[in-house]
Amino acid sequence: MTVWSTLAVFYLFLTEWIMNSNLRIALILAGLISVWMLSGLVAKDETSQNSIDEQQAFSVRALESRAQDYRRPIYIRGRTQAERSVNVAAETDGLVEKTPAAEGQWVERGAVLCELRKEDRLLRVAQAKAQLDKAQIDYDAALKLKDSGYQSRSQIAASKVNLALARAELERNQNVLERLQVRAPFAGVLERRYTEQGDFITRGSPCATLLELNPLIVVGEVSERDISALSIGDEAQVRFVNGELRVGRVRYLGHQARELTRTFKVEIELDNSDHSLVSGLTADVQVNAESVQAHLLSPALLTLLDKGSLGLRSVDKDNRVQVHEVQLLADSQDGVWVTGLPESLRLITVGQDYVSEGELVTVVESDSGSGSNAEAARNSDRDGGSE
Repeated sequence: MTVWSTLAVFYLFLTEWIMNSNLRIALILAGLISVWMLSGLVAKDETSQNSIDEQQAFSVRALESRAQDYRRPIYIRGRTQAERSVNVAAETDGLVEKTPAAEGQWVERGAVLCELRKEDRLLRVAQAKAQLDKAQIDYDAALKLKDSGYQSRSQIAASKVNLALARAELERNQNVLERLQVRAPFAGVLERRYTEQGDFITRGSPCATLLELNPLIVVGEVSERDISALSIGDEAQVRFVNGELRVGRVRYLGHQARELTRTFKVEIELDNSDHSLVSGLTADVQVNAESVQAHLLSPALLTLLDKGSLGLRSVDKDNRVQVHEVQLLADSQDGVWVTGLPESLRLITVGQDYVSEGELVTVVESDSGSGSNAEAARNSDRDGGSE
């Protein structure tokens, strides 16, 4: 083969190799362009789908709520009552001679309320004294005779018995004389006098009614639900019909319910050292129970769940609806206090009746500001109603 033939073959081979390389490069470029175009279409489809999902999500308004320390108030309707009310009775029979204390008068302990006529009781005391003196002389003489051997042991014993009987008789007559004065057993107000001068009174008959008004007691009833929340020593605010407010302490809690009402007796003790309060006044008592963590909300946020209990709806961090069952503690002017919720959550304030548990929603946050949750929720309700 000649040189020129060899060169011709080499040229043909080189030309074919170059053409095949261009083809390979063109195919690679075409593949890369196709992949880029397809990825753009997929991303566009995903973006479009997300946009559609967002457009279909229901829009709600939410408010962050935080738990607060709350002491549930227990309200008691009661009336004041004297610490003691005693009918002071006569201990012996006789005619009433004096009634020194008037009705409504403050008397000290030991003051005479009624005094009976002495009649012959002073003479009986004098006679008993004389008999005691004679018995003492006879007993002393018997002891002297005993030393001389002229008195037996039985005679000495008889003299000793006569002396003891005379001493007892004197003491009995002195006690009868003291009982002629009916005295106050404690300091208090003479509420009522049952006898007048000249009346005959028998033993055990009342002379007067005496009231002890310090401390003053407020007596009321509480339900089965509230009795377990109270404790001895709890502070109680007592308001009277004239608007006066006093602070007292729970001093007694009943341990047995009344058969008809199933309520328990409660007593609150008030200081009445100035004696300005009287027995029988109507009183409204408020005792705060033990502190619990609760949320203050607008009652408009509450809804009735399928099983018949109260609940409300919130949204989690992923904007999905959650349903919470709550227990109602109390209703106040600022809203309702409920338990059963976490310490902090985002409550749905507008649109809660149109979403269900687990649903994805679009959330518009409400600013609670410095006011209460209930106030912010009410403002949110108004804003939602005006949109």
